[in-house]
Amino acid sequence: MTIKNFILALGLALSVASSFAEPINTVVTLTPNVAVPGSYTAEFGATHQFAGSFTDTFIFVPLLSGLVDSGIFTISHSPSSNINFVSAFINGNPFTLSPNGIMETAFTIPLNLTAPIELVVHGIAGPDLPVGTSLAASYSGTINIQNAQKVPEPASLALLGLGLLGFAATRRRKQ
Repeated sequence: MTIKNFILALGLALSVASSFAEPINTVVTLTPNVAVPGSYTAEFGATHQFAGSFTDTFIFVPLLSGLVDSGIFTISHSPSSNINFVSAFINGNPFTLSPNGIMETAFTIPLNLTAPIELVVHGIAGPDLPVGTSLAASYSGTINIQNAQKVPEPASLALLGLGLLGFAATRRRKQ
């Protein structure tokens, strides 16, 4: 083996050994909960196609501040679909993680957070497989936000509008 071939082989080996699952960075749209004014919810998740470590980031819009709770879940029946959670943080606050296995969960208790709400999930896709092996490992989760800035109800806004019209009419009469 020549020096050139050795260097190429070493470079290839190092690049494979240090490779990791593709990171997923996404924006997730929160949906208003019509039953609870000022409350929002969303589902999120990721599927990794290659074995290795990953760091996924989710940003939730619209940008809201308030009481936030979230949960993440993964289940697998084989090494080719397994994910081990290493850590998860929402605005720097850690999730409580279950032990690694074929079924894992991570969750937060309600936290008072300010916008933007950012969730970062660290994990290993296919932890029992060689790094770079093709697979389909996924997890999913939900987030709930009770907006600190209360959204006025339409009836309250209408009453405020009528009050302002009445005030303006009274003022005109006095002038």
